[in-house]
Amino acid sequence: MGDGNDGAGLLDRLLALVDVDGRLDIRCDLGAGWSLDQTARLADAGHHIPFHVLLDGEAVVDADGLRDAPMQAGDVLMLPAGGAHQLRDRDPASLQRPGEGTLLCGRFIVPAASSKLIRALLPPAMVVRSPGAGSRLTRLLALMREEADAPGEGGAALLRHLSGALFAVALRAAMGGNLPTSIEAPGVLALGAHPRLAALVVDILGNLAQDWTLDSMAERAALSRSSLIRSFQAAAGVSPAEFLNQVRMTEAARRLRAGRDSPAAIGEAVGYASEAAFQRAFKREIGVTPAAWRDGVEALQSSPGNVALPVRQRLG
Repeated sequence: MGDGNDGAGLLDRLLALVDVDGRLDIRCDLGAGWSLDQTARLADAGHHIPFHVLLDGEAVVDADGLRDAPMQAGDVLMLPAGGAHQLRDRDPASLQRPGEGTLLCGRFIVPAASSKLIRALLPPAMVVRSPGAGSRLTRLLALMREEADAPGEGGAALLRHLSGALFAVALRAAMGGNLPTSIEAPGVLALGAHPRLAALVVDILGNLAQDWTLDSMAERAALSRSSLIRSFQAAAGVSPAEFLNQVRMTEAARRLRAGRDSPAAIGEAVGYASEAAFQRAFKREIGVTPAAWRDGVEALQSSPGNVALPVRQRLG
C-alpha cells in the first residue's frame, strides 16, 4: 500500500491544532532472544507518547489492545495511552550476530491541553505497517537510522525534528490503511474512512467560531440527530459535543500560548459568546484559567529539557 491520501483534509486540520515535538531517546542493538519491557508512564507525563521503530528483524508486541501483535522491519509502534508494553524477538534465528538488529525508542511530546484530544482520537496502542520501499515513511526512517548511527553536526536537533515529523507521517500511513487487519481503527482513523463524518469534522475544525449545535452538525453530515450521535460515537469514541468541546479547548490553548490575542478574542474565535462562558469552560476542561495558562503554568509540565543524541543500548 502507499502512504494514502484518504482523509488528508481531516489530518491537515487536526495536525494544525497540535504542535508535536519529538525525542529519540534510545538506539538499541538487538541480539537473538531480545526483549524490552516498559512500564506505564506516570499520569503527569500523559502528554508524552512513546514510540518504537523496528528497523531490522521481527518482533512481537503486547500492549493495551494488542496481544502477540507482529512487527516487521520498518514498522512503527505508537502508544498514545502511554501504557505498559513489551516487545520481544519473534524469531531468534533471524538475528545471527549480536547487534545485527536495530530498534529506535523515543517519544512524541504534545501540549498537555492536546493530550486528551489525542487519546480520544487514537487507539491506546497501534502498529503502523511499513508502506514499502520508496514510501515517505520508509525514507524518513532511513534518515533517522543514518543520523542515529553516525550523527553529523546538529545531529541531536535534526533527530528531534525527524522524530516530531514521524508522528504525522506514521498517522498518514495509518489512514492509508497500513494497519494490521486485526486492529480496529477508532478515532481519527475511522473518521477519515467515513466521508460524511470526515467532511463534518473538517468543517468544524475550519469554523470553530460558528455556533455549532447538534441540529446544524446533523444537517451538515446529512444525518438525523440520532444517526449522527450513534455514528460519531462509534467512529470517534466520543460524542459530537465532546469532540467539539475538546477541539475548541485545544485551539484556545494553542492561541493563548502564542500570546497574540486577548482571552476574550480567543474565546470568541473558538465559539464562545461571552468571555465569562469561555473562562468557565477553559477552567473546567484544562484545570487552570486562560490567564494562568498563558503565564506558563503548563510550561513547567511540558518542558522538553535538553536535546541530546540517543543513548546506545544492547538487548539480547
